[in-house]
Amino acid sequence: MTGNNPMSFFSDNVDAWGPLEWFDRLAKAVHARNRSVRDKDDLSFELYQNIASSSATRLVSDFEDKVRMALTTLRELEKANVAYVDANTELLATLESLQRENEDAKRIDPALIGICEEMEESGGHWQPCTGCYDTLEGHPTQKYDYSPALQSPVGCGCHECGGLGAVWWYMSEQDIADFEKISEELDAEHDLTMRISRLEYLLRSLCKAYAACNGEDHPAYVEARTALASTGGAHHAE
Repeated sequence: MTGNNPMSFFSDNVDAWGPLEWFDRLAKAVHARNRSVRDKDDLSFELYQNIASSSATRLVSDFEDKVRMALTTLRELEKANVAYVDANTELLATLESLQRENEDAKRIDPALIGICEEMEESGGHWQPCTGCYDTLEGHPTQKYDYSPALQSPVGCGCHECGGLGAVWWYMSEQDIADFEKISEELDAEHDLTMRISRLEYLLRSLCKAYAACNGEDHPAYVEARTALASTGGAHHAE
């Protein structure tokens, strides 16, 4: 084999060799020396030991800076590779975590299922809890979150809403009927109040008219003042 031939370690122009060629010569000599140990060939061992020694000497003498630079670069590359592996591992862990969070976000809380349908069917809705949703003159005092599921802004949570931040508002048919009845009664009361006020105004005008023509003793004047007194407005007759 070529590796067993001492002449294979030389070249016609060894002066043109660089660190790679001398290192290759050193490596071949070491391997050949090791084989000679195995074969118990003392002569070959001595030969290749000298070749390895001379190659190492030439490598250090002529190319120490280049070898050290190459080894330093290799060490930096190894560090960079370790850092890359660590960063890649961390990135994969982050992606897996984000994927799990995304999957969790897609899962709908069973407690929120059917809310939209119920709001549409009943006419009810969720609204911010007054216990934990602060307002000033109708405007929130701070930035509150909005719940797409509840379709409403939500407070920070309290005992009034059970920590949900919103409360359910709903009027049954009976509630609507009671509200309409109260509204009608209020409208009727308002209408009566307006009619009484109009009547008081007319009576006061009548009293002033009779008083202006010195007709205080006229029966119509006396009747008007009596009617005005019954409404609590007699003092306006003067």
